Amino acid sequence: MKKQREPPKVPCRSEVELDKISNLPGHIIDKILSHLSLRDAVRTSVLSSKWRYKWVTLPHLVFDNQSVLVSSQDQTQIRSKLVSIVDHVLLLHAGPIQKFKLSHRDLQGVSDIDRWILFLSRGFIREFILEIWKGHRYKLPSSLYSCQNLVHLELFNCLLKPPPVFTGFKTLKSLDLQHITMEQSAFEHLISSCPMLERLTLMNFDGFSDLIIQAPNLLFFDIGGVFENVNFQDTFHLATVSIGLYTNAGYDHHLTFGSTGNLIKFFAHLPRIQRLEVQSYFLKYLAAGKVPVRLPAPCMELGFLSLRINFSDMEESFAALCLLRSSPNLQELEMLNAARTSASIIEGDYENCPFNQLLVVKIAGISGLRQELNFIKFLLLNSPVLEKMTVKPASVDGGWELLKELMKELLRFRRASCLELEAMATSVSALTSSLASLSFSSQISPKSHSSALSFTSSKALSLSKNPALIISASAVEAPSPVDLETTDLKQLVKSRLPGGFAAQTIFGTGRRKSAIARVVLQEGTGKIIINYRDAKEYLQGNPLWLQYVRTPLATLGYEASYDVFVKAEGGGLSGQAQAISLGIARALLKVSENHRRPLREEGLLTRDARVVERKKVGLKKARKRPQFSKR
Repeated sequence: MKKQREPPKVPCRSEVELDKISNLPGHIIDKILSHLSLRDAVRTSVLSSKWRYKWVTLPHLVFDNQSVLVSSQDQTQIRSKLVSIVDHVLLLHAGPIQKFKLSHRDLQGVSDIDRWILFLSRGFIREFILEIWKGHRYKLPSSLYSCQNLVHLELFNCLLKPPPVFTGFKTLKSLDLQHITMEQSAFEHLISSCPMLERLTLMNFDGFSDLIIQAPNLLFFDIGGVFENVNFQDTFHLATVSIGLYTNAGYDHHLTFGSTGNLIKFFAHLPRIQRLEVQSYFLKYLAAGKVPVRLPAPCMELGFLSLRINFSDMEESFAALCLLRSSPNLQELEMLNAARTSASIIEGDYENCPFNQLLVVKIAGISGLRQELNFIKFLLLNSPVLEKMTVKPASVDGGWELLKELMKELLRFRRASCLELEAMATSVSALTSSLASLSFSSQISPKSHSSALSFTSSKALSLSKNPALIISASAVEAPSPVDLETTDLKQLVKSRLPGGFAAQTIFGTGRRKSAIARVVLQEGTGKIIINYRDAKEYLQGNPLWLQYVRTPLATLGYEASYDVFVKAEGGGLSGQAQAISLGIARALLKVSENHRRPLREEGLLTRDARVVERKKVGLKKARKRPQFSKR
């Protein structure tokens, strides 16, 4: 008797309740979607009917490299696909759009952007970000200036030309303009007509050079570019300023000189500044004109100061001293020495100026010149509560001798504090001998530190309530034997490879998986140095990986005839070892073309293109399938 077909099984109630992802509350789903890229948010439509088209109500639309993937190399196809995706999303979108970001590496200024901005201007857009990474600067349409609900505006590689009827963005709080072109009058009108502006960023701009910043609520100002003058008006709440003047050396002679000096004019409307970063050539600009001993109104709230200074320039040194004397509550100081001129060395007039609040000092680019050491001595003599001073040399080309001499000079300087002095050193003979002549007690420290001379303050072991000023030599402080060996190998590689890897003639590049190895051969004794470390140490003594590296040389009998210098990056050690093998084989072809046949017979010239196969949708791994179940 033929068995009757059973009716389909209806899922019970308990099985339906297990689908928790479809029964999530609406606000939870919205929260999940807000943390996904637009591409992944659209893909959630396949989860269930409740998730389908849930993404169309997203208030934030971000079209970037993660959201829009374009694999084609044809610019026409890339443009067509980008436009199609944005049009499709805006067509299906329902509800208000609060944030719109368009930033794709293949995006160029196209006329379709005008349509999208016009569509957004009819809503209540609050954040608008447009970054054009390719092509000429894109001229913004007039419809953008009618978005009166904007709170954040960010533009990159754009041309701004507001219409005559433009009255400003009344609710704008953050403005970021980079690589833009704009007229002088239009820029002044834009800044002054944004009464709520709190953050302003300007980078690499054209069309205007006189920066007049009139913003009563401005709190943050970051600028970098070429300009002639900067003038703050009604900026009494400005707390953070980072400013850099990009110009060539010849521009220093054409800076604006005024009767009162640029330094006084700059700080006239900055009474509440708390953080100041002076970059590039801006300190030279501030030094133009008359530099007073102190500012008329001291910066009482300035707690962080960062300066890029040329200690060989007398004018810049005086300007820096004026800022330091006018900052009685300064707590952190950073200085980068950038010698740009060949001016004569003149010591500054370091008068008694106590820094009663200064805790941390960082000075980089020190080469050991007398004016640099005098400035450090000035800080130590006038900083009674200093906790940490870090001094980084300009380079390590001078070797340990320069660092040891710097350390000896710094430890001899007197300090404003009468606290207990304790010199922390290591057991390395070179450093111990250089510090033996010092009158401080020596304490052995096995710890390794960074490559900088560091003065640290910690609590003393005695019953004294005051902290002890501990002078710790962290750059000269002796590294481990491994670090010393690495330093020696670096010096060896630099001496053997003048001009670096790119300047050599017998070289080869090998690849394996994601690893890349650049190999240079030189006649020698068979040394193999990988990333300034011995091959056996770098490859952790693994015999298989070491065999990969040595096989090409052993095939031709060159184990003791050539030294191998390698720069390897990416992947793991196994992939790097096989990449090095291919690189050595290719470099041996540069020695003689007769090496090709024996290397080819051993398969050493074949690039191994095998990689891990990617996982497939519906499978557990690349090929592994779930166990079949009939019912």
